[in-house]
This record gives sequence, C-alpha cells and structure tokens, in this order.
Amino acid sequence: MTHRTTIAIVAALTAVFVAACAPAGPQPNRTAAPSPTSGAQTPTPTPSPAPTPQQTLTADAVAFVSSLHGMEVGSTCASTCAIRVAITDTAGTTWGPSVAVATLPVSGGASPSAVLGVRFQGDNAWIFGPNVYESHDDGHTWRQTLSGPVLALEPYENEVWAVTGCSAQDSAGCRPRLMLSPAASDAWSLASPQPDLALSIAAASAPFVVMERAPHGVTFLAQNTVPPPGQPGGQAVRSEGQLLFTSNNLGRSWQRLHAPCSEIQSLRSNDGVHVWVLCSVPCCTGNYVKSLWTSADGGHSWTERSGTDPRQTGSIPFSGSAEALTVTQAGVGVFGGSGSGGIWRSSDSGVTWRQAWTDECIEGGNAVSETWFATPLDGWAVTSDTADPRCPTLLHSINGGVTWSGLPSPF
Repeated sequence: MTHRTTIAIVAALTAVFVAACAPAGPQPNRTAAPSPTSGAQTPTPTPSPAPTPQQTLTADAVAFVSSLHGMEVGSTCASTCAIRVAITDTAGTTWGPSVAVATLPVSGGASPSAVLGVRFQGDNAWIFGPNVYESHDDGHTWRQTLSGPVLALEPYENEVWAVTGCSAQDSAGCRPRLMLSPAASDAWSLASPQPDLALSIAAASAPFVVMERAPHGVTFLAQNTVPPPGQPGGQAVRSEGQLLFTSNNLGRSWQRLHAPCSEIQSLRSNDGVHVWVLCSVPCCTGNYVKSLWTSADGGHSWTERSGTDPRQTGSIPFSGSAEALTVTQAGVGVFGGSGSGGIWRSSDSGVTWRQAWTDECIEGGNAVSETWFATPLDGWAVTSDTADPRCPTLLHSINGGVTWSGLPSPF
C-alpha cells in the first residue's frame, strides 16, 4: 500500500517473541547474628522475596491515514503485557489518552506483544499479532475477534484479510490460512480459494508471511518456509523456501510467481504493477546480505536494483538487518533495520541508499521496526525494543524521509 510498511512485522514469525527481563529482586537487609552460646537459639534466616519482574515499555506499531491523523500501539510488560492504543490529530505532536486494548499473560518470559501491528480505515481499526482486536468506534473500545497468532493483516475497501499461523512451540508445523471479514463486522471466515501456502514452522530470521494489498484488487502474498521435521529438508534451521503468490481479482484466484530472492522482508506496490521486494539474509555477526528487486509487470519478471556487492549492482548497506520498507508515491524508497541499521533512503528507484537517521539506541541494538508514509512528504518510523529515555520511540519526517525528528510517546 502507499502509506505503510507492514507488518508489521517483523523480523520473525508473528509467534516468535522478545524475551522479557527479570532481574533479581531486592535483597533484605541483613545484620550479623551474635555467635551462638550454650542454650542460645540461632535466629531463623529471613527468606529472600521472590524476584519482581521489571516493567518494560515498548512502542510497537503506528498507522496514519493523513498527514495529521494516526494511531500508535504500545505495550507495558512485566508479569503480564498490557496493550494500549492512542490517537493523534496533530501528526503525533500531541496524543489523546491511551486506551486499554487487552492484557495478556507472559508465558515463559516471552512477550505476546512483540509483533503487534495496527491498521485503520474510517471508524474501523484492527490491532493484530497475538490475536485480532477490533474497534468500530474510532479506537475508543476494543474486543478480540480472531485468535492468533496473526502473521499479517490488511484492509482494502470494504473487506479486511488476515493470515493466521502456528506458534513457535508447534514443532509439527502448520499451514497458514487466509481469513476474511467485512470491514465493519467482527465475523471472520475462511477464504476460498486458499493460496497454496506451505506446511512450515517458524522461519527463524525472516517474517513468516508478508502481505500487500495494492489498488485495483491486486494482492501479493509471500511466505518464508521451513519444513517441519520429517519433511524434506526438515532438519535445516534456516529458511528452506520462498513462496510468492498474487491475485488480481480480490482473491477469487491465485497465481504462483517466481520469487526473486529468499527471505523477503517487505513487499510494496503502489499500483499493483510496479513492485518492490526487499530481502535480507543473515550472514555473520551483525551483517546481512541484502538485495532490492523491482518489477514493472506485476511480479512476473524482476530486476535487481541494489545489493551488498556494489560491483554488481547499486549500493545497499551490509551491516544490520533490513526490514520495514516503504515506497512513497514519489518513488522514494525508505527502509529501517536493526544492528546499526537505522533508516536508509533511496531517491533513484532503489539503486543507491544513504543513511537518513540513527542514534545511540540503534547503535546499541534497537531496531527501526516500521516506516509509514501517508503522503510523499509525511512519514513516521517506530523504533522498537524497550523504550530508552535517551532516545525517541517514534520519529517523524516532513520532507520525504530526508531528515527525522523525535515525537513524544503517548504511553
């Protein structure tokens, strides 16, 4: 779509979660007991209190429908994760009161909010990841309507599509399913026909499913597959296959396309004809082999525009991961990443990339997990992981991603 980068997603299966910190709790004051004497009783030691989970605040996702009106989703996690959402009508310079969406248990130290995304259309809004939560009153009240994990969700016109998957603990794997719902309804049904997605377990280093709904009823759906044990190649720990499908008739039929590269992180199309694909494959500590491909015929043929070997194609950074791609209506590409990735920008159709933003938190390991442009000039970016008071968690650009500035957090 012209105004987002998904899923939101993430550099892992919507069911792979970020570990929550739980440092040891405070120790009771202790004083030296006197030496025992004949007939004296030794005092019973006071047990140490159980460790108290440290609360962490995370900015998770953002969506804007204009240069002013948008939503941000965040989570506060300790022994549970509280998901909240806030609305702005001032491009994020000010926010209304945050609204509670759901509270989920933290199981085994994992955060269920690690892969949250948000979309909205008029008064209808969807928060997805661990489940789908819907609002039909512009984000004031929310309710769960579909159980997760939900790997991708995109509205288009009067219908919303979601792809459900399996949890990271499901070693037998599962076959993702495409679900659909009228935009103003809470009811979901299985889409028919289904795209021929593969039986797979979680892809360790790439989004499990990437979905793009373009204008004119065109949809692209990519899946990174890892065959489960017992299947061909099932002992591998890396992605074993890349599937790519398209539909040009609102899902009434699906066609398999040749994927230009493995581990697709983002796929964008502003018109259903011109398509950008960003791939990022882990190589060595902190480094990723990246490539940017474009198509001018709806994904039937591809041209590599840039890669990490500038002797063969255009330049793209080697350090850090690459995800969170947006392509503006002006043809400018912007992507975010982790591991010193920051925000990178291309103004020549993806051939050369220049870093547009970083800070000490990105250099320390935080990630730019989402970029979103509502107009060719007005864009936002979410920096994920635990909020650090030294660094903003939401960024804003008013010049097409050339420069970025921090915005206040609504949480």
